[in-house]
Amino acid sequence: MDFRRVFAFAALLLSCGSFAEFRESDCDTKTCIDQVPLVKDKYWSTGILVGSVSASLKTGGVFYTSGELEFLLGGGLPDKFIGRYPPEIYDVSVVEEDEALWYILRGLDDRDMVVLNYTYPFVHNPLKSKTKYLIYSYDANESFDFSKSYQRYPDGIVDRASYKQEALFNRDGLAAGLILHVSRWGLSPYKRRCTVYLHRGGMRVITRDKYFKEDVSYVDGNGDTQVRKEYRTEPVKERVPHLMMLNTLNEDVCAYAEDAARGVKRVRIEFSGSESSQPQYLTGVVLHSIAVIEESQDAQ
Repeated sequence: MDFRRVFAFAALLLSCGSFAEFRESDCDTKTCIDQVPLVKDKYWSTGILVGSVSASLKTGGVFYTSGELEFLLGGGLPDKFIGRYPPEIYDVSVVEEDEALWYILRGLDDRDMVVLNYTYPFVHNPLKSKTKYLIYSYDANESFDFSKSYQRYPDGIVDRASYKQEALFNRDGLAAGLILHVSRWGLSPYKRRCTVYLHRGGMRVITRDKYFKEDVSYVDGNGDTQVRKEYRTEPVKERVPHLMMLNTLNEDVCAYAEDAARGVKRVRIEFSGSESSQPQYLTGVVLHSIAVIEESQDAQ
């Protein structure tokens, strides 16, 4: 038996046997990948964060001075969402050149919801700021009904071409929640993508590796007792807000996610793949569609 032919045939079946097969005719009524997600200037990553400023501190050292902010991703949500979507803490920075922006942001009430626009340099420079998210501007939340995404896709957006990249397992997933963070990243036009952070509500338990050091005693060759420090890891359980990360290669889908985030709209998404046990890492979840849930539907 020629196992190479068997393997090739199996791969073909896996790539073609989708729950929602892609057809070129779908481009007429849906959307296809015609442009990779745009990244601002030459940065490795740019994005938006939706929430409120809870604390601030100006830090300085020998080489840098920056304004540090504690930002609650999902802070300041409308009353109808409070309690359902606990916030996640992000540390963000305002560089010395934008010092006036830091004073504006630290002056906001911790109940004021804002949209922060950030850049993330390809290599984080610890001599410029403490954190990797560098804030360059902020906006108030905006009505989704007046966005370009709603004008183009009033019934939601479906990326039919994304089914070519869908995961081999756990297909046809469905989830709902609030989009609170959208990141456009990648230097090469062929490797750029957009990661959407969907808050599904509530908390979940994850396992993290905790690093610690301990003193270990041993007897050396002279019979003397010596002490050396050893670094170890230990898995610990931790409760965190239920944030799910989904990737798209489609500029229109990325823009739709941003507009839904700015409008603080609940969305329903379709995806394939599995959530990572470590939400701060990239996952293999592929985003196939997003649709805003109307308030009349949300009340049902």
